[in-house]
Amino acid sequence: MHPNHCAQGGCVSYVLPEFLLETEDYKRWIEIKSTTKTMPVSSCAPTATCSIVIEMTEFETWSKRAWTDVLLQIYKVLVLARLKPHSTNNMPSINVRNPSKINPCFASSNIYSNSERILLSWMNVIYENFRHIIWKHSPKGITPSERWIVSFDKDLSDGLVLATLLGAYCPYLVESHLINMYTQPNSPEQHLHNCLIITNVLHEIGFDMDVQATDICDPNPILLLMLCVYMYERLPTYLPKRVVPFHCTLHDTELAQILLKNSSTKILVYNAIIVGRDAADFSLAQTGKIITIFPKDSTDITVKFTSRFLRFF
Repeated sequence: MHPNHCAQGGCVSYVLPEFLLETEDYKRWIEIKSTTKTMPVSSCAPTATCSIVIEMTEFETWSKRAWTDVLLQIYKVLVLARLKPHSTNNMPSINVRNPSKINPCFASSNIYSNSERILLSWMNVIYENFRHIIWKHSPKGITPSERWIVSFDKDLSDGLVLATLLGAYCPYLVESHLINMYTQPNSPEQHLHNCLIITNVLHEIGFDMDVQATDICDPNPILLLMLCVYMYERLPTYLPKRVVPFHCTLHDTELAQILLKNSSTKILVYNAIIVGRDAADFSLAQTGKIITIFPKDSTDITVKFTSRFLRFF
């Protein structure tokens, strides 16, 4: 094992290669092992400390554990370890209410890696700064109470922290979805209600990760850690970049063009969707939602808006 991998938690020396075999292949391996007097060249010595023969009734359990640990270590070394602190360009505009409540450093921990501490710091900063904004006019209660987020299961189980992340990066989701959450949930039904809203939002904005509401309110820390990593990487791409004005009178229809450029050397494929409180008033003029832009090229998206109601802000 490379020393850098060990430093990142990639040490799985207790997993022997035969534990990763299919059941039938493991049976054949046992037969070969029992009929030869010499250990394979790749095996270590002495035999008593390095070779483990598992009863076939227990092999499936051992194999599942071995595969789970190997895959989790691969995820930790190759995916989780690549996380870096966000720059200000990848963060929503933050006006810290009370800096003394937040310690974004997590300078040391004997439980979490550097990448996990980056995630926890990010969630604490976003939650403390946006819980007052998102639920300012909540019909279901007062602003969510302050909390110190130190885990990837219990602290996320009511859906409010995840909702704050979504609302901070996608403010157009607040009035259409997030405002309907219980801000002080005190029953399993209210927790499930909140988590159903989260999964509906994730589906609506095109998140590819298949997460069920019960995965959040009855939390699996590994799955929620993976969800947080996915949100940390994807949500900055959802930040609003600019406002496109539509100047028209009531019941009139106005068209506006949005220019998309591809400055890369690869083909970009967009799935254009319209979400938010007023989504029904907008539509795409072109046929289909898939937009392909070739390298070093650009294209225009035509959006149609029909004014149906007077809005007072």
